[in-house]
Amino acid sequence: MKMFDGVAVVDVEATGLDSRRCSIVSVGIVLYKDRNIIEQYFECKPFKDAFIDPEGLKINGTKRSELYSENRMNQKKMMTEIARILKAYKIHTIAGQNTSFDRDFLTEAARREGVKWDLTHRTVDLHSICYALLLERGKRIPTKHGRNWLSASAMYRLLGMPTEPKPHNALTGARMEFEAMSRLVYGKSVLNDFKRFRVNGFHL
Repeated sequence: MKMFDGVAVVDVEATGLDSRRCSIVSVGIVLYKDRNIIEQYFECKPFKDAFIDPEGLKINGTKRSELYSENRMNQKKMMTEIARILKAYKIHTIAGQNTSFDRDFLTEAARREGVKWDLTHRTVDLHSICYALLLERGKRIPTKHGRNWLSASAMYRLLGMPTEPKPHNALTGARMEFEAMSRLVYGKSVLNDFKRFRVNGFHL
């Protein structure tokens, strides 16, 4: 699966939307290497004085009381480990849905913690791939109130996938995005959990 060479699907959950004021709370990573699918999941404590938006925590289901649990890594240790893993697997680009969000949080966290971060600023965004394929096939772009509504949920429906469970979990998100990427580009399921969901005619 050449598409995944040098690419990891990454999903970040955070305390809010602003990558400078808010903090990462969890990261899910899925990548393909030597015919094996590698999955990694991290939970971390917020950095000191991070802004914590209750709405942000509601999205990822993290309770404020859990944020500083001893079971969670500190930011520096987590970012050091993520950087090590990505380098070990020769990853240079991250992919996913709304990937600029994940990229900005990871880049800012690495800068803040003084961790060397070698990934390029370029990303692979599932929305753009799906949008282009819909146009190529002469299909309608989902809209709502006159705006582009090609959300992750809409894309999963088009691809024959189930709805992502709520609240969001970083590893679940990364796994669903990895599966969606395979369905979009190759027209086939790649993760065992999704093989019972038929790849519909959108791709074919």
